[in-house]
Amino acid sequence: MNAEERKDLPAKGSLVRDTKTGKIGVLMDVIGSRAWLRKPQGGREWELPSDDVEPYILSDQLADRLRDERRRRVPR
Repeated sequence: MNAEERKDLPAKGSLVRDTKTGKIGVLMDVIGSRAWLRKPQGGREWELPSDDVEPYILSDQLADRLRDERRRRVPR
């Protein structure tokens, strides 16, 4: 499936998740079947198949923040 067939790809500049690595990035561009992401804080872009890109929706963001907060509060 090429990127033109993927109706679920978010707009450029949206937060997305790399489904293979779990990394979160900003969707910089999609050309053909390839996508380029960059960390929200900036840095180098990485390339991946556009099929490995999914929207990073608000509920995902909140769940990740809650998980991180719980990790910080657990005594070690």
